[in-house]
Amino acid sequence: MKIRVGILTAPKIEFERREHTFVIRNVQIGIGFHWNQYEDEEFEGILEIIHNPDGTETAVNTIDIESYLTSVISSEMSADAPLELLKAQTVIARSWVMRAIGHTSHTSFDVCADDHCQRYYGIARRNTRAIEAVKATQGQVLVYNPTPLLPYTSTPTICDCRYHKCC
Repeated sequence: MKIRVGILTAPKIEFERREHTFVIRNVQIGIGFHWNQYEDEEFEGILEIIHNPDGTETAVNTIDIESYLTSVISSEMSADAPLELLKAQTVIARSWVMRAIGHTSHTSFDVCADDHCQRYYGIARRNTRAIEAVKATQGQVLVYNPTPLLPYTSTPTICDCRYHKCC
């Protein structure tokens, strides 16, 4: 499954194509938080530049959801965390993003790359433990039955698993 991640909206997107990746310059991270800063970030997948009606541009990265999750887990959790904790966080993050597709306030993409949705840094901060957690839980999500009195007639629904990395 592919996901479209909004990386940056700016008057002009500065980027560099590489052999199998691309770098976007001056990506603002931690928008509205005390850790707000700008950095260059490297991504894999497809880069789309959307020209908005207000004259700005938006960089959108289309990527496989499992690859997206390796970045999210690497940025939301410490690589030193126990593997079982990383696996649990992976299932929660996967559930949240799959439930969020089509249900966010974003109109040009599924989710954004900043803390508003889930922090997605691209490939630079990926770590082997996060990759292991994503592989070990591939495709797993949390679901519930919206009509528990009719267990065999309703389709399970993916849980909206919101979480806070600082709480």
